[in-house]
Amino acid sequence: MIFDKLFAKKEYSDEFLKFHEAFPKEHIPDTQFLNVNGTEYHQQGLAKLELGRNYVELEHEKGNRHDRNAVRVMGDGRKIGYIPKTVSEKYRRYVEYGLIDYAYADVTEKKVKDLDDDDMPATYSMRFATINIKFKKYKEE
Repeated sequence: MIFDKLFAKKEYSDEFLKFHEAFPKEHIPDTQFLNVNGTEYHQQGLAKLELGRNYVELEHEKGNRHDRNAVRVMGDGRKIGYIPKTVSEKYRRYVEYGLIDYAYADVTEKKVKDLDDDDMPATYSMRFATINIKFKKYKEE
């Protein structure tokens, strides 16, 4: 029985095999935590989400003029920001190969001090998000 498990042939999904064929040395993590970038520009989208945990979707934004690998974070059908540019190429591939099981954003709200339009001190609330990405597990059959 133990011998059979040790030497059994592993079988993986087509998605997993295609990814590893294209990127043979790439390690796929179990989970990953990242900051969501650009939240200051997407406060309307964040305002529609509850504070705390919200399930989100990741999408490759093909027409992005700043980053051809941009991966946008969508919450309740609205853009709330982006995966950091430093890792966007890797995450674009994860999205395209369907390797992400699910993702959720932890939305928080903080008071921010700044100047208003009349250069007067003002305090207002701003929302931020971090994202937890869970990758698909490929089990032996």
